[in-house]
Amino acid sequence: MVKQIPKIRIKRFLLIFLLVILVAALALFLLARENLYGILHALQGANYLLVLAALAIYVGGTIVWTLRWRVTLSAAGHKVRIRDLFLTIYGGMFINNVTPFTYSGGDPIGRSYLLSKTQKVPFASSFATIITEFVLDVPVYFS
Repeated sequence: MVKQIPKIRIKRFLLIFLLVILVAALALFLLARENLYGILHALQGANYLLVLAALAIYVGGTIVWTLRWRVTLSAAGHKVRIRDLFLTIYGGMFINNVTPFTYSGGDPIGRSYLLSKTQKVPFASSFATIITEFVLDVPVYFS
């Protein structure tokens, strides 16, 4: 019996490797321009209870966002675990922060792409649910 060696996709590996290097270099460049000592000094003087409360509110808001997206995906006929959607939302936030487009590209396209690649939900279905979220958010913005 011949033992098969796993096939490595060189182009894909190099693309991912270069992307990781590029993001790391960009992060180091941006961090070098910041006053890290000032940030650490501000954090030392912060009220830790308020910082924890703010963090809890932020994560809680993301959990609500995850549950809301799960409802719209369920209505579209797709069952996805909450944990997977939660991670996809944070991946979308990352894409949103490194691209110049928020509602026109970074968030809807990024989240749809991530969900289609990780959970096999069709891109069009996830994109439609995200656009539905944005449309339903409009009255909240104006109230």
